[in-house]
Amino acid sequence: MSGLDGLWTRRWWRVGVLVVVCGLLATAFQALTGVHGDDLAVYRTAGRAVLDGTNLYDGSFNARLPFTYPPFAAVVAVPVAIGTWGFMQWTWSFISLLMLAAIIVLSYRGVPLTRKRPLSVYVGFLILWTIASPISDHLGYGQVGLFLTFLCLIDVLARPKWLPEGVLVGIAGAVKLVPIVYLGYYVITGKWKAFAGGAAGFAGATAVGFAILPRASLDYFGDIASLSGRVAVGDPAVFGNQSLRGMALRVLPDAMVGPVWLAACVVLAGLGILATRRVQRLRGDLAAFTVVALLAAVVTPIAWTHHFVWLVPAVGVLLTPPRGRSTIPAWSLAAVALTAAVVLFRLPRVGADLDVPVVGFVLENSLLWVAFAVLVALVVPGADRNAGVDASAGDPKSSLSA
Repeated sequence: MSGLDGLWTRRWWRVGVLVVVCGLLATAFQALTGVHGDDLAVYRTAGRAVLDGTNLYDGSFNARLPFTYPPFAAVVAVPVAIGTWGFMQWTWSFISLLMLAAIIVLSYRGVPLTRKRPLSVYVGFLILWTIASPISDHLGYGQVGLFLTFLCLIDVLARPKWLPEGVLVGIAGAVKLVPIVYLGYYVITGKWKAFAGGAAGFAGATAVGFAILPRASLDYFGDIASLSGRVAVGDPAVFGNQSLRGMALRVLPDAMVGPVWLAACVVLAGLGILATRRVQRLRGDLAAFTVVALLAAVVTPIAWTHHFVWLVPAVGVLLTPPRGRSTIPAWSLAAVALTAAVVLFRLPRVGADLDVPVVGFVLENSLLWVAFAVLVALVVPGADRNAGVDASAGDPKSSLSA
């Protein structure tokens, strides 16, 4: 067997192991936790509505929760309407974990230990993240965030040459509106062709939705503010909403929440532009895109715990030495340790149940603090110190062909 054949054999063997581990984790998760799949049930009902010709946005939509996604998302959800409920619950968890595995492989290539023991690193983080609150909540609800994150990472790190940059991010935005904010990354970094590609991807996917569901498309985009606002099912002040506005709702008088939140968003937008440019220079495209994605979760009105799936690639970036360095900065390791403590021990819930004013407040909003800690650690890795270092060092994109 040639060296090249042996390389491909090892790669496919690793892929096979990851697929098996995902299957085992999906089975264990369903058996031990009982996947309730509230959001998956909404996607499933939306897929059936497309097949049956019923309206997605009125009282004829027969699901416990409303459908607040664009019509294109309902078109994509048609396969979810096929098969039994139990089979689809397991399948959704399995495919979600496959997406998680792919995100880890794409984001953790630069981690020093990965070069020596790649399979151990991938499997280890796959298990840990499955236990952690953003992913376990994602699986429990049957959410779509991992799929959208995977699309964005493919666009940033492993996009086929024939596909214009930004298109996959735009398509992700046509499934769920939040990724449209990610197109700001291309504006901030001056990648105008990529921004145009993202706009084209969004427009094309939306046009598909309009062609298949013209009435629903008119209903949705004609009343988008009202329909999008319905995402706040229940009380947005509960600990599960880890956005900046969620924290404000928990601690401030109602009259102050709006002005304080808007002022904070303006400040964070300005700082985010500077941070994105700096992080791209020091850590590469994945890190800069992650800054935009995490900031989007922080400033949106509603950011449930499963919306913080971008912490997965963020940890991979933090565990990768920045450009010009051979070691991982101490503050990056501290941010990773803080993230692990919060997501593995579910500290927001602990804080919500703790009747100790200051400590309870800190813990109840700890996922938001983690997002800020990660952003700071990404922004201040230290200036480039070795002018002769290869500019691609520390950028996961440079190792994809290794």
